[in-house]
Amino acid sequence: MPSNPTLHVSDFTKAPDQIVLDLINHDNQGGRYPSNLTLELVEFGPALLSGLPEANTELEVTALPGSGYKGSQVVAYNRLNIQDFVPIMVGNELRLPAGDAENFSDLIGEINVALNINLTEKDYVDGPIGEWLGTPNETQTITIPMSADSYVYIGSLQVVLESEDILLSEVITNTILQGLNLPETPEVNIEDVMVGALDGFDPEDN
Repeated sequence: MPSNPTLHVSDFTKAPDQIVLDLINHDNQGGRYPSNLTLELVEFGPALLSGLPEANTELEVTALPGSGYKGSQVVAYNRLNIQDFVPIMVGNELRLPAGDAENFSDLIGEINVALNINLTEKDYVDGPIGEWLGTPNETQTITIPMSADSYVYIGSLQVVLESEDILLSEVITNTILQGLNLPETPEVNIEDVMVGALDGFDPEDN
């Protein structure tokens, strides 16, 4: 089956509102006034759940004063589940070194590079990573929820964090060791010696 020539593949490294505006422009080239809107000409309302069977999201696009446009229009489209990017971009699971990260927000730069996207503060709900036990090769799986305000993403993202290797110098802190040491001379109980010597002795044998 031939591919749909009108299919728009978004550049997810762009800002979220620009991603949506690119889609609006792409899908509105056949009318009386082909859409060449920019974010200097229109603004978006909040992303809302759509009641349409073919779309999960709707938002209102409003013309800005002086833009040469007037009024507003509601558009509907599908936001994407963030977890669906993982098998496409990295395989089974997204694994990242934890480094000194304490919150989800500390990992967003590395997530964006790994998935070739551009998560912004508006796209996810920040939270703490949690405590580490301090054992070698430790991992923990965190779940980063997407925000209801995100223009592009829904669902949540699972990330497997790998702890930093533990410095051996932090394990072996006492470098002047007390040993090796010879075993101590065992104490001899004279009664045990006498009993052992007499064990099996029969005076009648003499």
